[in-house]
Amino acid sequence: VPHSPRQVEAETARLIKIYCLDSVGNLQPQTGRLRTVEQRETEHRRMCHLREQLLVRTAFCVRVEMPLLRAVRVLRPDTAVEPGLEGLVWSYRPVVRASEVSRPLAADYQAGYRALFRGLPVEEQQAALDCVLNIHDWQGRSTGVLETLIWESHVNGIAANSRRERVVDARAWIAAFRAARRAQGNTRELAEFAQDVLSRNWGDAVFQKLQSPWLSELWASSGLTEIPVGLLSSDLDRVGVSDDGRQSYRLVQVGSRLWLWPETEPLPNLAVSMLNVPRIFKSVEVATNAPFSRRRFQPNGERLPILEQVADQTCDLIHDGKRYHLSHLQRPAWAGRFGRDRCGIFAELLLTTENCTAAQSFRWIEPGTFLMGSPDDEPERTANEGPQHWVTLSRGYWLADTACTQALWLAVMGNNPSHFKSDPNNPVEQVSWLDVQQFLETLQALLPGCQADLPSEAEWEYACRAGTITPFSFGANIAPAQVNYHGNFPYAGGERGEYRHRTVPVKTLPANPWGLYEMHGNVGEWCKDGRREYGAAAQIDPLGPSGQDRPRVIRGGSWGHIARWSRSALRRAFQPDRAFNDLGFRLCLRSIGPGQAAGGPAGSPGRASGASPDAPGEADTERDGLADKLASIFKPDPKPKRRS
Repeated sequence: VPHSPRQVEAETARLIKIYCLDSVGNLQPQTGRLRTVEQRETEHRRMCHLREQLLVRTAFCVRVEMPLLRAVRVLRPDTAVEPGLEGLVWSYRPVVRASEVSRPLAADYQAGYRALFRGLPVEEQQAALDCVLNIHDWQGRSTGVLETLIWESHVNGIAANSRRERVVDARAWIAAFRAARRAQGNTRELAEFAQDVLSRNWGDAVFQKLQSPWLSELWASSGLTEIPVGLLSSDLDRVGVSDDGRQSYRLVQVGSRLWLWPETEPLPNLAVSMLNVPRIFKSVEVATNAPFSRRRFQPNGERLPILEQVADQTCDLIHDGKRYHLSHLQRPAWAGRFGRDRCGIFAELLLTTENCTAAQSFRWIEPGTFLMGSPDDEPERTANEGPQHWVTLSRGYWLADTACTQALWLAVMGNNPSHFKSDPNNPVEQVSWLDVQQFLETLQALLPGCQADLPSEAEWEYACRAGTITPFSFGANIAPAQVNYHGNFPYAGGERGEYRHRTVPVKTLPANPWGLYEMHGNVGEWCKDGRREYGAAAQIDPLGPSGQDRPRVIRGGSWGHIARWSRSALRRAFQPDRAFNDLGFRLCLRSIGPGQAAGGPAGSPGRASGASPDAPGEADTERDGLADKLASIFKPDPKPKRRS
């Protein structure tokens, strides 16, 4: 049985004789080491950690057989003594593919594990490649060639240069293989090879982008219409498309569908909106969400369907190096002022009650995927921030651009429990999670058609990071000019700064790249859920424990906390009845009826950082009519952006 001596149960060893092989192959009797629940849980966590280490070190492999797992396992002392790891990896579905002979990473998990491979020491990256190529030497050239180029895409320059000869040889083999098959007229074999290469690495946008020149040529030979997300449009334009046959199309909406409509073809006798003047295409790439896909169309004089339902999807048209973003914008029923600025889509809630009038702006947070938690080498991290894992949020949400103010609390609840009452725009504090639930229930009665809520812990960190991977959304460190924290206790050896001893009014300090203010510091913020235990597996819309008596997560640090507590990944939790003068919350609104959601991005991860909201007069605040909205949006970005 592939089992470590450390995992032998004491009770089992009492009932039967158990022997384990030592490092030289001799049988040694075992007395059993696991006696308590705590010992079992500790051992389970240790083995899960080692399993993840083995998965990371084989992440670039296109084939993973048992002999390869064994060879890579013995490269490190901590995994070499654990033969059971091979079985743990082999049976770890859905992270690995289901196959009788090979269990490489499934496409959905490639990007995450390969990103972690990039963080390994250079010598471990080199040893992994050498070991894998030695094991796969019998497979034929294509396996080793592909693994070499995947490996190159996920190591730094020092490691890549150390194996430069292998990388150059791999590229040469790919070029020679394509040329030979074309010369022989063997397009079927070339298409099958292309489909195999692309399907094995469909989830790795980094590999696709860095190897885009030759992968795009393979894609052009594959017969596929869907395009891997990482291939560069400039490379796709270069391969397989001639300059003749250009045709003129216009973008039109017919009913609920969007089309590229030949200019020479008459429009139907239906409700039609022409959204732009005719444009000439030789080819056009269409990238849509829900679900995300990329397709390329060759003009053939026929109508080209772009979107089936404009209200449910967004898409990008890529043509001649320019990207046109199309999205359907609809004002939420609760919104007054509404528009888009450099940070994304915003909507303003103006609430008038018998108590007072208060305003709260919201940012539309687009669905997306991000790396949650902190890396092992982040200074001053805590153990519960790992392991890092990929999280996908499948639904967008409206998030208040500030913590809830005392003015808004007063308008809804008719009282102000706060300690620092010098300004109605100070964040409300001294409110428990249970108090916040009463606030949400009262507010929701005033806002029919939407759900008043708190963000989940995952939603909070996604919005706080705003596409960044550094300890703070502002970068590797912070200063009191950016964040209200205890300035006498800086982060990671930084300089001391001002300690304010109190909250400051919201929007006093800079916003993050998505237009959200004071996500770091000022007051801690209650989240919807309790604190879950992290694992390395990717998650979709994760939620922690939800029992009424369970501690609830608090994020963001505060005016009285040291700098490390303000990091994007820092996790705390308190019982839901606790309240402090440095603890508040940030409001989240969710759509529960038609016409309540905005269907455009608030700015995807990877958007340029450092942006700040435009002044009110600069924002596009009033858009009525889908044709006008799309006509104004259908214009090239000055800097074409790619989805990450």
